[in-house]
Amino acid sequence: MASQAEEDLDGIRDSGDQRRIAKKIDSIADKIEDDIFTAEQATKKRLGKGWSPMLQSRAGDYRLWFVQGRDTEAGEEGNLYLCRVLEKEDQMKLRGLDINPDTYL
Repeated sequence: MASQAEEDLDGIRDSGDQRRIAKKIDSIADKIEDDIFTAEQATKKRLGKGWSPMLQSRAGDYRLWFVQGRDTEAGEEGNLYLCRVLEKEDQMKLRGLDINPDTYL
């Protein structure tokens, strides 16, 4: 988990949202570890219609951004990193920007 994602999570005060996000993260990790899905299949969506290395998954009103280590300079091959946890409105403000995942690792 990237430090920015930890900050994002610390800012979430609703315990129901915290549980929902934790459950989603655990579910994604389990699917990948058990070789049920690839990281892209487990997260369900790639930002930027396929051109971005960032992967996204929804957890209620929140968007979880992940990146595979192989797609970064700072990450390790075989690892999936949680980079951001954003409310939908905050994520929409970042749409169209060239998001570099190394910024978050």
